[in-house]
Amino acid sequence: MNTFILKDNTLAKKFNVSRTTIRTALKELEKKGVVEINDNQKRVIRTPVDTDYFDTSNSVSSKEEIIETYFLDLINHGKLLPGDKFSELELAKSSGCNTITVRAFLIKFSRFGLIEKKPRAKWQMIKFDDKFALELVQFRRILEMNWITQLMATPADNEVG
Repeated sequence: MNTFILKDNTLAKKFNVSRTTIRTALKELEKKGVVEINDNQKRVIRTPVDTDYFDTSNSVSSKEEIIETYFLDLINHGKLLPGDKFSELELAKSSGCNTITVRAFLIKFSRFGLIEKKPRAKWQMIKFDDKFALELVQFRRILEMNWITQLMATPADNEVG
């Protein structure tokens, strides 16, 4: 196969990841016998097979997904209740995300009417009334239809747990 000389920086920029990620990936590929590393030279020994790939089906891949999952879990487990106030900084610290990502998510999420913006980077969960409960039911239907659509797009040979 081919020998290539690419710096870790070049690969990191190409794949938009850190050099540490590139080095870790290359070491893993070397362990699996896919590449050979000799100083700055990397040589592809063989084409990767299915067992060389990581199973990423259950992993969260972005900070946006992390904060969304974290925030919805807070709501689902009763840790954020109607009327509760919280800050972007609190959410950022507890979720492991930065405040920019948290703010962007909260602004996007606020369109559903479950939260509202308060002064000084504070937010508040909306209190429930009959009208809001009906809107929530409609929102849940949207979420359920989304999951059904995703389930229907799953390949037929994929086991659904």
